[in-house]
Amino acid sequence: MAVQPVEGINYSVIGVDSPGKEKIQVVEFFWYACPHCYAFEPAVKEWLKTKADDVEFVRYPATFNRPNVQMHAKTFFALEQMGKPELHDAIMSAMHDRKQRINTQDAMDQFLASHGVDLTAYHDMMDSFVVNLKMQEAVKLAKEYQIIGVPALIVDGQYKVEKAYSWAEKFQIADYLVARLRAERASAAK
Repeated sequence: MAVQPVEGINYSVIGVDSPGKEKIQVVEFFWYACPHCYAFEPAVKEWLKTKADDVEFVRYPATFNRPNVQMHAKTFFALEQMGKPELHDAIMSAMHDRKQRINTQDAMDQFLASHGVDLTAYHDMMDSFVVNLKMQEAVKLAKEYQIIGVPALIVDGQYKVEKAYSWAEKFQIADYLVARLRAERASAAK
């Protein structure tokens, strides 16, 4: 990105309190059935290879008030808690490359069973306290961060990446905002 990002065009200030961690947090909101989120994945993977050590990447599923979106979100959190994050890519690939319709709980169960997931453990995890807590957190953050569409990138609760001409440029904008926050933190520490 040759031009410096512009507030109000390339990013907006949302000014929510930062997560308060030592690392600067970059948050992605996504939805399994979103074709744009799937197209965004290669840029996410490339950026993760080069992200700075003082940056933490966190992924949250969209929690829009639709049954299939809620089921996808709970599935993401359940699989994360079960130690099966590799199924994130498998679900996205099945839905977008192979055009599988995994928009009901039965369809998700069939898909997960075909990937060796213990469905009893999966359903127990879907109904667990920890997954329900993560769902509440995702709903709260989506509201605070004004998430109305996906994919969305939030930088440390302060900025939402907006208009970009490519998926890679979204991360260039995020990196610009990370550098800005890093400089602000260094200045405040003096």
